[in-house]
Amino acid sequence: MVSVFDDARSGSLRSWVLIASLACLPWRAPSAFAANTEPTLALMRATAVHSSSGRLTVILDGSFSFADALQLGLALDVQIAQGSYTAHCSLGGEVSVSLSGGPAQCAPAPCVIGVTDRTITLVLPAQFGPGDATAQLVLTHEGREIASNRLGFSL
Repeated sequence: MVSVFDDARSGSLRSWVLIASLACLPWRAPSAFAANTEPTLALMRATAVHSSSGRLTVILDGSFSFADALQLGLALDVQIAQGSYTAHCSLGGEVSVSLSGGPAQCAPAPCVIGVTDRTITLVLPAQFGPGDATAQLVLTHEGREIASNRLGFSL
């Protein structure tokens, strides 16, 4: 018995079988939508500095244009958590501290003392001291909260 793949025409038969097999595979048209071009809200690094007055200054580096957020008046809340305390520092100047997830209580300003294109500089409320902490950004846009990653660092 002679196989169809043994004769001289087997090369063209193999090609035809391959083309027919490929034609049966599902075909997807390329997406008509562009890639996601929204800026990513991410914290990259946090650096803490202890002042001679005992207050802690934190410099947050991120992937988002903080200067643009300030200029556009976007509601950006910087949250620093340490133990049971969470400080909420807005770019608009409001400062509050909550204890164990309870209601936030106003705290003395300032908290945000500097904003550049990719950094935010904060002076933390007096309740914060040396130890482990986390930072997170929460942007409110059109009634929707968009949160960054939580970045752990040492105060």
